[in-house]
Amino acid sequence: LMSSVLMPTAGNHENHGEYSLDDNFILSNVPEQDTMTGVYYSFDYNNAHFIVLNSNDDEDNGFSAKQIEWLKADAAASDAEWKFVMLHKAPYSNGSHYDDGDVIEIRKQLSTLMPELDIDMVLQGHDHVYLRTDAMNSNEVVEVYEMSVDNNGKTYTAKVNPDGTIYAINGCSGVKYYQTKNPADTDKLFPRAEKIVDANYPVFAAIRIEGSSLYFDSYGIIEGEAECI
Repeated sequence: LMSSVLMPTAGNHENHGEYSLDDNFILSNVPEQDTMTGVYYSFDYNNAHFIVLNSNDDEDNGFSAKQIEWLKADAAASDAEWKFVMLHKAPYSNGSHYDDGDVIEIRKQLSTLMPELDIDMVLQGHDHVYLRTDAMNSNEVVEVYEMSVDNNGKTYTAKVNPDGTIYAINGCSGVKYYQTKNPADTDKLFPRAEKIVDANYPVFAAIRIEGSSLYFDSYGIIEGEAECI
């Protein structure tokens, strides 16, 4: 870990420790805010811009108005080719929190805003499940041209310039796994995810960007070996 770059996203447990992220990480581009429950900030990595939100900084269950205004301004100021949002409480999930009041409110706030801000992917947490949506806009799947792309010995389904945002929860890196909900339950609130895996093993993801192409792979540690899921 000492040779890796770690950029944290405040989770609900950070809400229990005062200034836990401020005291343990050196972060970039941190706007003025109360950082007792976490922190929101942004950073660039090559041709990608990452916006990290703090879902503990809430108002009426959703994000505070101040944080939303900062999000809009920060995204608009970036000319990066790729834009990501990272947050803990997942707008789109098939875990136990999918119909919590705060999650429903966050989904209302972000489902239209993410495509408006040209966000390519939202990386989520909170529920210890694996899920990846199709390209979404206003809580609906958007029509998009798809094509097959071969890269590094694998075949990917590419979505070409979608007018929407893809949301992913990448399971759990530890050993606390949630039981996925019946898709018929989540269908009542949002379109069914493009990919769902019942992952009762640790999972990690690798995102590779090669110019105008992004490759997303998730791996499960199954019987001690990393297997692409």
